[in-house]
Amino acid sequence: MEVIQGTGVEVFLDTAQVAKGAVWSSAMAPGLWFGVVLQGNVVVDQSALGERRWCRGKSALFLADRSFESRHEALSDGPMSGVFMRIADDRIEDLLGEMPGWLTGLVEGVAVDTASAIAWQMLACRLDGGARRLYMTGKAMEMMAGALALAGERRQVADAGRRWSARDIERFHEARDILVRELSDPPAVPDLARRVGLNARKLGQGFADLFGQPVYAFVKGRRLDEARRLIEAGETSIASVAYRLGYQPAHFATEFRRRFGRSPTAFAGRAIPKD
Repeated sequence: MEVIQGTGVEVFLDTAQVAKGAVWSSAMAPGLWFGVVLQGNVVVDQSALGERRWCRGKSALFLADRSFESRHEALSDGPMSGVFMRIADDRIEDLLGEMPGWLTGLVEGVAVDTASAIAWQMLACRLDGGARRLYMTGKAMEMMAGALALAGERRQVADAGRRWSARDIERFHEARDILVRELSDPPAVPDLARRVGLNARKLGQGFADLFGQPVYAFVKGRRLDEARRLIEAGETSIASVAYRLGYQPAHFATEFRRRFGRSPTAFAGRAIPKD
């Protein structure tokens, strides 16, 4: 296993051939952990989290408030690989600002596709020295960010499900679908509310609860994401993209840069990343 030490961050690149029945242990230090398994089939017994099976496509996010031992037993012969990372407990606040209050136990199955893609990129990296360290810690942070974001969205949906009826949630989703379909000319909130059978206040509150942002912010974000997709796919006229999504070109360029940190032309001709 290769261990890469960053500033408050550890990255673990695990690749090995294992035999069925092989047993090994590792010490888990306190901190915020995330990992994804790329190959292999093992049973993991962690005193703090219990026993579970890890195999290809499994991921786990958890906060360890103390050190503990993790015991592994291989269930089959063959390659075992995965990428794991830890943010040290004394650096969590520096990096995240504040630890999410909902993260009190194990969260499985978050950001699996994205994390697996990033993990394969990390294992394929041929850089060395300081460049390798920067690359690995940056990719690990990207992986952790995706896991936290998706776990937070999952929690928001669960919380919203306790506050709103099943019929209300169905209407919120219907409103979201309308906005996506009519992205270039979306209805105003009162009109949207009438179309789904709600009053505007309830739609606004429920939409923000379920999807984590107000209707206006959702529309703006989706418009700009679609614009980036079109530009990266080869649309050569930035102005036509702007008009298609309901923007004046000058305003579009300003909003695009604000969201992505670069101008629309900087993304022209780039390959669309596969998550």
